[in-house]
Amino acid sequence: MIVSPSEELLTLEQLRALPRDDPHRETCVYFLWRGDDLLYIGQTKDLENRIEDHQFAELIPFEWWTYIACKHFDRCELTAIHRVDLEAAYIRRYAPPHNRK
Repeated sequence: MIVSPSEELLTLEQLRALPRDDPHRETCVYFLWRGDDLLYIGQTKDLENRIEDHQFAELIPFEWWTYIACKHFDRCELTAIHRVDLEAAYIRRYAPPHNRK
């Protein structure tokens, strides 16, 4: 799924229905899940490597993931800013336990 900065945030049900377990080298905001529980929200320029990092570190006991691809923002200078803003908006909305400090 590709989103624009002006779109509203997705519900948890919609987030669960996003593309799953297909770690391409995507620029995206991603969501780590255990069962139906959202554990962590992150953003990256390379989903495949970031998922591998999480699996290796074993700090978040996730079983699967979904993501929102931000492909069309790669052509502008706001890509990183948009990813960070989108990630922050989802963290504020859903407060996953592994995003809390």
